[in-house]
Amino acid sequence: KVYNVGFRTTGATDFVGTSEASLEKYSYKVRFDKYVDKQKYLKLDEMVLINCYKDPSYMREYLSYLAYKSLDSKYAPLATYATLKINGKDCGLYLCIECVEDAYLNRVMNNNDNNLYKASEGATLESLSSVSLFEQKNGQNETKTDLNAFLEVLHAMPMGSKGNIETVLNVDSALQFIAVNAVVGNYDGYLGKNAKDYYLASNGTQFIVVPWDMNESFGAGNKDNGVTATISTDTPVYRVDMSERPLISKLLAVPEYKTKYDSYVAKLIEFMSGIS
Repeated sequence: KVYNVGFRTTGATDFVGTSEASLEKYSYKVRFDKYVDKQKYLKLDEMVLINCYKDPSYMREYLSYLAYKSLDSKYAPLATYATLKINGKDCGLYLCIECVEDAYLNRVMNNNDNNLYKASEGATLESLSSVSLFEQKNGQNETKTDLNAFLEVLHAMPMGSKGNIETVLNVDSALQFIAVNAVVGNYDGYLGKNAKDYYLASNGTQFIVVPWDMNESFGAGNKDNGVTATISTDTPVYRVDMSERPLISKLLAVPEYKTKYDSYVAKLIEFMSGIS
């Protein structure tokens, strides 16, 4: 039992479709340290309970995070299923996901002192103007100089060679991010037109790329209708040009990185084949 926690419905977009389907089943956010400092549950400080109203299978987002695990990756949030009761009322099955907050940073980076940014819509990384589209979620230094430096190095990276990208980016995290999103067909985020809902978390010198909100994987995105099933993993973008996503185009133009990316894609396809 954990007492005195923050419990609320999630953002406004999660209400879209819920009432239309005549469902009294909302998604919730639970913050264990809202009223009791440093209080945790199973080492979590915050989690979301997803109603999966867009996903009758209840498996799209869960399998997407499980795909990361098949790569022995630690960068994806933890995910599992949970049944929920509120005031004795059975609310049914939910997908329970670890929030990218202090506990996540401690688990992945062994500290929660550094900067964490969440991308809002349009954070394409094409220019320094993308900096304004990142909300700072953690860290004392609010100048965003580290984010500016990352973008400057990315833009200066010559096509086909590394440049100085490894000084500011954990490249493995980015390659895994691109590979998983491509293989599970999640084009609602950075790989698609919206370029949103991912995190950049700093370990003090490098950023890691953290996935989030993968509920439209496996072709569930708007205007998809199965189109993304035919997209080549060599050009893993949808409704945009590769040049509009420099994190993808520049990394995959480096032969060493492309080879590593292809190995991740192969492992993911093997994993997906095994669960089909």
